[in-house]
Amino acid sequence: MNAALLAVRISGATSIVVAVLTYLLAKRKEREADWNKVKLEYYKEYISAVAGMVEGRATPDAHVRYTDAFNTIALVASPAVLAAVRAYQDEVSIKNTARNDLRHDELYSNLVNALRNDLPPRRRHKSMALAFHMITVRPDMRATLEKSK
Repeated sequence: MNAALLAVRISGATSIVVAVLTYLLAKRKEREADWNKVKLEYYKEYISAVAGMVEGRATPDAHVRYTDAFNTIALVASPAVLAAVRAYQDEVSIKNTARNDLRHDELYSNLVNALRNDLPPRRRHKSMALAFHMITVRPDMRATLEKSK
């Protein structure tokens, strides 16, 4: 076999393999980006529902929204996120009569950090965990808001 012909065949086969690999890797990245977009939507809905449950804002509709978000987050969440969601839920549960604000903030921080770690760009160091807490509407503003409805 001619050396030139062999070189042409090898380069042709190599270019086909490279094209196929490039296509497959691009598709994989595209699917991963789409999946992360879906997860972000669910995570945003969950955090918004949690925010609707802070003191002074917990209406029956807010309870329904939180329940729906809690029940559907399992569709997309990683095991670490599910564990953090469950720990937070156990703390804020109606059944828990010994609620502790420091414990609440710690669990909420763990939850938000788990959500952040589950989405790109992924943080590499656990020491970068941030502390989070929720705020509520000031009591004097709550009365004003209720009058304007």
